[in-house]
Amino acid sequence: DTDQTDWLQDTAHCVEFILLSGTFRKAVNIRINDTIIPLLAELIACLDRNGNLELALHNNYVPECLSNLWHDISKDETLIVLHYQDTISPNTLQPRRRVPVLSDGVGGQYFKVHFPFSWIIYKISDQLVAETRNIVKDGECFCTCFESLFQKTPLGEKVLRHLADKYE
Repeated sequence: DTDQTDWLQDTAHCVEFILLSGTFRKAVNIRINDTIIPLLAELIACLDRNGNLELALHNNYVPECLSNLWHDISKDETLIVLHYQDTISPNTLQPRRRVPVLSDGVGGQYFKVHFPFSWIIYKISDQLVAETRNIVKDGECFCTCFESLFQKTPLGEKVLRHLADKYE
C-alpha cells in the first residue's frame, strides 16, 4: 500500500511546492483539493445530467416516490458508473478543470428530465429491446417478454419497488 502514501511523501519532498504554498499543511491541502475537487465535480456533473439533481428532493413538483427512486439508483454502483480515466483531459492528461454537465437535447436545446436517470433507463431499455428481439417466440407478445426481462434487472426491480403502487 505504499502507493497510497507516496503522494504525501512526494509533497513533503517537493520543497518548491511547499515554498509556493507557504507551509507543508497548505501544500497538502492544495494537493488534496487538486485531487478531490475534480472528482467531485465529475460526480455532480454525472448526477445532474439533464437537470437530474432537481429530482433528488421531494417537493411540490417531485413526488416522493421519484425522489426515493433517484436516491436508490444513485447508490447503485452498477448503474452509475464513473471511471477515473474519463475525468482526464486528453489535452493536459490531468483531471479536467471544467466539467461539462451534459444534456441530451438536440441542436443545443436543453433537455430536462421528469424521471430520474432517464438516460440510464433508455440505455438499458435499448439493450433489452435487442435482447427481446432475439428471444421472443412466435405468438409471444414482445411487450410481455420485454417487461419480464426489465423487471429482472436491478433497475427494473428499483422502478417496481418505488412506483408499482403509484401506477397500478
